[in-house]
Amino acid sequence: MRSRHLTSLAALIGAVVMIGGRACAKEVPAGEPIEQDTATTESSDKDSIIRKQLQEAIDKELKNQQGALVALYLDSGEVDDAASIGEYRCYSRPGRGGSYSGIRSIPFGTAWTIWERVSQSSKREIVIDPGPPYKTFTTVVTLVPGQVTNLGRIVLEKVKIEGTASICGTIRDENGSPLEGVKVSSIKGFVYTNAEGFYRIDGFERKECELLASKDGYVPHRKRIYKREMYERPDKQDLVLSYARKVRFRYVISPEGKDDFGDSSATTGVAEYLVDTQYFRIPSYQIEPGDFRDFVVGAAPAFRLNDSELILQDFDQFIFYKSLPSSSDQFEAISRVDAGSFKSRSCPPIEKGDVILIDEGRTSGYTLKILFEEVRTLDPSEYKLSSKAQPIRLKVSYGDFPPELRAKLDKRKAEMSVGGGICIAGRARFSDGATITNDKDIKVNLHDDYGADIPLRVYEGGWFVMDRVHGSNIAGPERGFVLRAFGYDPIDALVTVWDKEITYVGFEMKKTPPGKLGSVKGVVQDRHGRSVEGAYVNISFPFAYSGPRPEMRIQTDASGEYFFEGLSGGKHELYSSKNGYAPDWEMFMPPEGATGVKDLKLYPRHRILIDYVYQADGSRNFTSGDLKTGTINWGLYEGSLDLSDGKIERSGPGEDLRLYQEKGVLYFRIFYAGGPNGFYDAGAVPLDSVTEAAGKGYTTQGNRPCKVGHVYVVRTREEDNYAKFIVKSMEAF
Repeated sequence: MRSRHLTSLAALIGAVVMIGGRACAKEVPAGEPIEQDTATTESSDKDSIIRKQLQEAIDKELKNQQGALVALYLDSGEVDDAASIGEYRCYSRPGRGGSYSGIRSIPFGTAWTIWERVSQSSKREIVIDPGPPYKTFTTVVTLVPGQVTNLGRIVLEKVKIEGTASICGTIRDENGSPLEGVKVSSIKGFVYTNAEGFYRIDGFERKECELLASKDGYVPHRKRIYKREMYERPDKQDLVLSYARKVRFRYVISPEGKDDFGDSSATTGVAEYLVDTQYFRIPSYQIEPGDFRDFVVGAAPAFRLNDSELILQDFDQFIFYKSLPSSSDQFEAISRVDAGSFKSRSCPPIEKGDVILIDEGRTSGYTLKILFEEVRTLDPSEYKLSSKAQPIRLKVSYGDFPPELRAKLDKRKAEMSVGGGICIAGRARFSDGATITNDKDIKVNLHDDYGADIPLRVYEGGWFVMDRVHGSNIAGPERGFVLRAFGYDPIDALVTVWDKEITYVGFEMKKTPPGKLGSVKGVVQDRHGRSVEGAYVNISFPFAYSGPRPEMRIQTDASGEYFFEGLSGGKHELYSSKNGYAPDWEMFMPPEGATGVKDLKLYPRHRILIDYVYQADGSRNFTSGDLKTGTINWGLYEGSLDLSDGKIERSGPGEDLRLYQEKGVLYFRIFYAGGPNGFYDAGAVPLDSVTEAAGKGYTTQGNRPCKVGHVYVVRTREEDNYAKFIVKSMEAF
């Protein structure tokens, strides 16, 4: 048994038992002291100082009661740890993961407190990840509203750091049969599995790493591994490669704000997708505008291939699912979701004939039912994952760069030598010898389905360098790397991005033959279907925007028409704008050697008038206390709402909500998605009837439609207080 050095004060709360070097959570009731830990402690003087600091921090926070208060002092045991920062999470389901209240940065060497929002006594799992070279701290506590859970002084234990580790394992298919010839890639190189499906890669250091297993006919499997304990050598990581799935489903989506599939405004449709990635996000750009598209944009549902199972889950938002077997007749008979009868972040494994009921009301007000008419597994013998032609690569090294760019590379190297991180540099050229001057000629972007979306600055001659060092978490095997330019075949490459050193890459873009170039035309209209003259229409490539980029721009004529030609393959973004209107945009795939049609529609910008009540004393009461009231006239693009100051601001720490308009619908957008603040729609009720802010039910994601006569309640961002407001009117301007 390996013991954790956790110093606990007799009067404070906190305990963790270590078994085999892994944290086993022990429940700690609020307000109940634990026995003195037998591990080595610091002097009583330091204990006394920390106890006093914690009590002062607790006393300061108790006046702002927000639920249950957690207090602790994180001690690395180092003389100077003031610059060290860890991550804090509080999970709602101990031992099972699930949702957590957000990621909080926790400094070492100081008393620290946080309010956890609980409406009743409940168990929570607290996880503190201090990062290498320290072990993760885990404990289970019972949080009680109005009480303090004091974890006391936590002295972190370092992991063993000598040597390196190996990762090995067996890769099988969904039927359990070992797979030979699977390519297993990592930051340390790649290997192929043998006849027994076995692989082994050596040389991993104590930090996060990643494996990518791929084989023709199977869905690639990507897995992150956290290497902390170097005594675990080798680390066994068995993987399963899934088959691709073809899915087709029928759906009925209720009108916004109604849970009624029989309503005359409910819409129906059929969708079909080939799920050939581990996480397959339903592409909104392939859906014609309508309620189902709005649902997909807001909730971002995704299919996930989990070994031999296909499930549907949310990607960005929090939505609820219920799964049940059903026939087509039974599906038609389902009149509503009745969301109160179920709660689940993702649905069970999907099979043909299953019905999925989804409540997405917390984000945008939609409910829908889905009937899976086809869920078919595609065996490698009948389907082979599409593989694009390998791009032409150029050999690029440090000495090839011009002197002024070598100076930038030297600076990046110096930064990485101190704090780690990644930097990509290289060169692009056109096959016909055309000149590349800057970002207006070519788009170079690190972009994949796992969070990377970083543009690279392009210089004269096609040289490109990242504008700064990015985090080490981006390092790994086969990251997506894209190059785009008008009139040239798009490049979607895979590159291994190295940690703590510059990754050099180079590519040549092939000129697209004239017969394969596509074009697009369309008409820009207003909300009444009338042509809009003088509207600007831009076409560009849909990746992270930074400074200049390849794009074409024209103004519509008297008939509102536009036309772009010379388009190579790949997704493009069309964007239309005109003064006084909210912009419209659509994703577009140019047809090879033909002209596609894509009409755009502009709606007037909107302005709203709101009356608000802000409670400044930290309570949820809207009838007494430190109340502030007022009226605000707020227009699209004029700034963000700061309810604590009762005004619109361009920027600042107190920003709570923004306005966002898509098509003809105005939305409220939470300023800091996923953060501590949030808001909800209390409905079409008088403002005075909302006498208290609810203790739960606040969305921290997505958009909330702006409706005249509705009352909205906001948990503010900076002060963590509450406010309510009613939309009195909305008008175009």
